[in-house]
Amino acid sequence: MLACVAAGIAFAASDLGALEAAPGRLARNVPMAVATGLAGLSAVGMLVALVLVGTAGLREVSSGIGPLVFSSPMTPTSFLVGKLTGATSAVVAAVLAGAIAMALTHGVRAGTDPGLIPGAALPWVYGTLIFLLPNLIFVSTFVFLAALVTRRMGATFLAILPVILGQDIAEAMGASHPSSLVPP
Repeated sequence: MLACVAAGIAFAASDLGALEAAPGRLARNVPMAVATGLAGLSAVGMLVALVLVGTAGLREVSSGIGPLVFSSPMTPTSFLVGKLTGATSAVVAAVLAGAIAMALTHGVRAGTDPGLIPGAALPWVYGTLIFLLPNLIFVSTFVFLAALVTRRMGATFLAILPVILGQDIAEAMGASHPSSLVPP
């Protein structure tokens, strides 16, 4: 969680995605700038998902107690869905803490920084609900399934690497994010 909060503050303090509103004046919390910052935070969240969700999927296999756990009256499906839900909730909580840190950093600086529009909360809500949360849920599910199939953390990392790189390449090519399409 600390890594996501630190990343959120770093993205909020930078000019990442800022648009030039007037000559010499950058608008830092317009919807596109917020979406770009949240996309960077999403990449950090993918790495957090790899660690939290991947280890949750591999814990019983690596410790050798999988057969004991799966012989209980609880069905394997409900057990695995519970583990996925718990690990995904931990990832979402960590990345939401980073998004809140970004929003609060912008809110604190709004009175002193001419590039910040005071009280612009809707881009944060839209960006988080439309882009960040669905992305994290998809990546967490993909990591969990890759961990169950490969049964090794290294192979799980190699399976998720194209997803992380694909998002970075799409962002570098100027692909617009869904949250930038929603009017403020």
